[in-house]
Amino acid sequence: LRKKKSNLGYDTALIMLMETGSEEIKEYYSKVVSLTDRYKALERLIEAIHTKISFVQSLMKYEKENT
Repeated sequence: LRKKKSNLGYDTALIMLMETGSEEIKEYYSKVVSLTDRYKALERLIEAIHTKISFVQSLMKYEKENT
């Protein structure tokens, strides 16, 4: 399993914490999931902006070479 999923220990620890049934732990876990999703979304936006910048740079280079 560790070859397929490198963060197995982290996931196991989360499951063990969730088993306690504590509302505080559930709230923290919910926040972690929410913030992780926001982080991943921001990563995707940064990648999209980077791609757009690369495209504009390529256009500028093409125009410079063909003028």
